[in-house]
Amino acid sequence: MKTNLTIIALMALSLVSCNKDEDDDLIDPSSGVNGGNGENVSFNDPSTVGSYWVYQWYRVNYDGSETVNSRIDSIYVAGDTLINNKVYSVKKGSWLTAGGNYISILRDSSGYYVAPSGDVRFSYKNFSDTINGRIATEVSVPQLSYYRKMFDNTAVTAPAGEFTGIEARDYYYYESGDAVNSCGDFEVGFGSFYVDQIGLVKYQTTYSGPLYACLNYEEARLIRYYIAP
Repeated sequence: MKTNLTIIALMALSLVSCNKDEDDDLIDPSSGVNGGNGENVSFNDPSTVGSYWVYQWYRVNYDGSETVNSRIDSIYVAGDTLINNKVYSVKKGSWLTAGGNYISILRDSSGYYVAPSGDVRFSYKNFSDTINGRIATEVSVPQLSYYRKMFDNTAVTAPAGEFTGIEARDYYYYESGDAVNSCGDFEVGFGSFYVDQIGLVKYQTTYSGPLYACLNYEEARLIRYYIAP
């Protein structure tokens, strides 16, 4: 079966967290980085105005081969905004959109980076629980459900360098238990990789056709960046 979504990552970016219904501060979890108590863990996703990131897109085949796409996207910190008496960092640019219409609004809520909707994008304190997800509703064309988990001490390589960071991995599956693709996989995962003091270094997504046919996925890799003081 195929999902009717064009890019499955857009589903994850637009959905409200199943763990958090309102945008109030989250309570620190009992487990933290490396299995610690989470009390002294810190992570900085840069938010100083003037900071920017430039990404090259690649098409990665499931056999391990890859090609460089012509698409290059860029994101910059535009400032901040006050929503419900809470300060959010605002990033703008081009990201899988035409005309530079991309916008990201996030804040650090007790170790969880959240959008105004309450959607949890990633956490630098919770590496044991599911931090986000959605169970697809019954529709005429089956849609994918997903859940998001964090992984610590993850090696990530991009043209900008070699880093150790954290990964937010989205796992997609059908509630019916049917295979997600023609290879017979019952779930597939795609990651977003973040590095302290730098931000997003690598991002994976795919289209429904290549996903079902086990062909390839798209990957954005950081090629250069500037973090303003």
